[in-house]
Amino acid sequence: MTSIAETADPISSRAPPTLRILFFVSILSGFIYGYNAGVYSGVMLQIRDAFGLSDDEIANLIALFDFAEVTGVFLMPFADHLGRKRLMTICGGALVIGPLLVWIYPSVFFLVVDRFIGGCAGGILFMTAIVYVAEIATEKRMAMLLSAVPVGVSAGYVGELYLSLAFVEGNGWHIAIVGSAFAALVQIAGLSRLQESPHFLQRAGQKQTAHQARTWYALPTPTEGSNEPESPPWYHAPKILFATPENRKGLLYGCLIVLAATTAGTSILSYGPLLFEFFGQHDTVNTLEILMLYTIVGFIVAMVALKPIDEGHTDKLLVGSLLVLGAAQLLLAVSDGWTAILLFGVVQLAFCFGIRTTAFQLLPGFLSATTRTSGIAFFNLVFMMLSGINAEIVPRVLQDSSVLLFSFYSAAAFILAGVSWCILKKKSETE
Repeated sequence: MTSIAETADPISSRAPPTLRILFFVSILSGFIYGYNAGVYSGVMLQIRDAFGLSDDEIANLIALFDFAEVTGVFLMPFADHLGRKRLMTICGGALVIGPLLVWIYPSVFFLVVDRFIGGCAGGILFMTAIVYVAEIATEKRMAMLLSAVPVGVSAGYVGELYLSLAFVEGNGWHIAIVGSAFAALVQIAGLSRLQESPHFLQRAGQKQTAHQARTWYALPTPTEGSNEPESPPWYHAPKILFATPENRKGLLYGCLIVLAATTAGTSILSYGPLLFEFFGQHDTVNTLEILMLYTIVGFIVAMVALKPIDEGHTDKLLVGSLLVLGAAQLLLAVSDGWTAILLFGVVQLAFCFGIRTTAFQLLPGFLSATTRTSGIAFFNLVFMMLSGINAEIVPRVLQDSSVLLFSFYSAAAFILAGVSWCILKKKSETE
């Protein structure tokens, strides 16, 4: 198998083939997570009619993903027993089985099973991919590869919206649900081309294999001052991060950046029933078309953002996007019709451009080398829990008053823009 070290061109800035496979696998991890998070929302009307479910039952089915996602966090210790690559492969297999069960045995029971598997395995896959990339990416490509996972979430929304739109009529909802199984199979194939994390192998006592993997990924050896973090398992992160005043401060700042990426960084898909009110509640096709257009453009913009991220402009992108987001949502509170529809587009672009692709690039800077891997996973746990609150609880509580909902998100965006600016400015001055 050709290694990164053997394929890298010291003159060209073009990534070697093996790094491109890693980038592709990272995007697929986010894609599968985003696809499974949104697909039941896209086909909820078809599922409701096919199984005779009430609106509350459909809402509970959709919300089950977030519950399962948090449940999956408690299975993350397997990443330190099975390995990052092996656990991701197992999750991929589970994400193939769930949709196939719905395809073969269409029933409410297997809908619940698939939704639970999607949340549990999808959440583990998302978190493990972040840790996996953080441990094996070269310093030059770290920002690019870490961005790939959250950018893939946008791609997942594009995929599920496309299939939801294609099968909005008739009984094609099960085809949309089984779509994530194909992505999981492709990811499993991609993972088979990669090596296990040298960090995991070193901790497992497989020093020779770890050395081979480190050479394959062109990482420096320990005697050369390896950047490989010697951190404890991720679930020790709370104790480690609270151990010293510096770590506690880094934890606080990191959680505030995560908060900026979730509570303020809401996408248009988090507005739930309000979308149908603004886009035409009796025209599902029209609504899905607009959502798909916005999500596709948002994904393209998120990919464009990778270049300025790689050039070190992450902090400016985050703060600027929060300001744009706050202004758009403030105007949404007093707008309707086509003005509101266009403003939803601004919200989606700001979210994809500056928040989803930037926040996680800033987090490693708040963590010491010994807490970096476990700390990133810990921040992912915070991210998932806040995302569930943002996507399920806040819109449900405030959806009866769109003005209040938009005002809440706008205020959060402006406040967190100011907080993020102060934190990042202070961090820059310290460095």
